Amino acid sequence: MKVKIGILGFCCLMGILSAVQASEVKVLGLFSGKVLLQIDGQSKVLMVGEKYKDIEIISADSKHCVIKNNDQVQTLSLSSDVNVQMKAPNDSIVKIRKDDQGMYRVAGKINEHNVKFLVDTGATQMAMSLSQAHTLRIDLPRDNTIQVETASGKAQAYQINLRSVKIGDIVVYDVPAVVVDGDAPAEVLLGMSFLKRVEMKDQNSVLELKHK
Repeated sequence: MKVKIGILGFCCLMGILSAVQASEVKVLGLFSGKVLLQIDGQSKVLMVGEKYKDIEIISADSKHCVIKNNDQVQTLSLSSDVNVQMKAPNDSIVKIRKDDQGMYRVAGKINEHNVKFLVDTGATQMAMSLSQAHTLRIDLPRDNTIQVETASGKAQAYQINLRSVKIGDIVVYDVPAVVVDGDAPAEVLLGMSFLKRVEMKDQNSVLELKHK
């Protein structure tokens, strides 16, 4: 039986095929509770329960790890080499209008937890207070602290990497951030460690964000 695909059907089919892309994943190291993967040539340590792009670590020990890729679950051993399907970056656009205070505020997620962001292009990294980090259940590395400048002066801060930051359909992974030991900032700052990884256009009091 012959199947014909019209112009519209062909375009839809091509859209589906281009929505995923194959990525090569190799297991470089196995440990209790974490795994060292090489994803398209880039090394990445992932903890159990952590998700990077479309790969989620279900379990890991010194002999095997179990990963979930979309709806497919696979058990891998050391030096396993597997191709997985990654969703291609989409062309979603997020438009943020200035509020009554002349600021850009937008709802989003950090590590799948809901949060309200204040866009701050003057902040080199994303930033939040200690209480905000606790609310978002973020573990703090006690041995990785720095000094930062705040409106109240110098303060100690913890340097971390956020697994994922999501605004609308835009998701950025492994985003550097600082957690300030104190009550400032009052809002979670969406700084340049996120913004430089998206296309950004400010026009007529509307900030437009788009996947690069």
